Amino acid sequence: MIGLYGGSFDPIHNGHLNVAIGMMEAHNLDEIWFCPAMLNPLKQQKLSTTPENRLEMLKLAIEGFPGFQAIDIELKRPGPSYTIDTLDSLKGKLALIIGEDSAKDFHLWRSPEKILARSEILVASRGKRAPFTGSPEIVTALNKGLTEIRLMEISSTEVRERLRNGKYCGHLVPTKVLDYITKHQLYSL
Repeated sequence: MIGLYGGSFDPIHNGHLNVAIGMMEAHNLDEIWFCPAMLNPLKQQKLSTTPENRLEMLKLAIEGFPGFQAIDIELKRPGPSYTIDTLDSLKGKLALIIGEDSAKDFHLWRSPEKILARSEILVASRGKRAPFTGSPEIVTALNKGLTEIRLMEISSTEVRERLRNGKYCGHLVPTKVLDYITKHQLYSL
């Protein structure tokens, strides 16, 4: 089975890669497709970099990881990016990888029941969480997909802030991504 892992990836960091590896191993996934969003409809945040920069950083980050690939399907559509549209564009049953923070809002996503019909939901869990909300079908699917993996406490917001302040980020971001950020002067004041 293929895992679909979406997000802004602004920028991608070691925490994202750790989740992907953990899910691949826990569920014997054949591949993981990283799918950067044009715009998250629930956040509607202004992204710090262009879609092209985010895609290029993602490709650099996953270079050398067997079974990892980047897909740009959401970047080719005008935002916001809806998961159901992406699933409808892709063939076959997929495992949708999300974090607990996204799972808490899953009932607010566009067509969550249709997403459940088209994919298995895998939720990266820290082991401590609040109960999920939504229909019984949604709550059952989220609980079934809970996967306890060792998570790294890193956020893209933290990485951007550290970069803006000139702080070291080599322990948070893959070296090739950090080199790209430096070369293209991304996330600076």
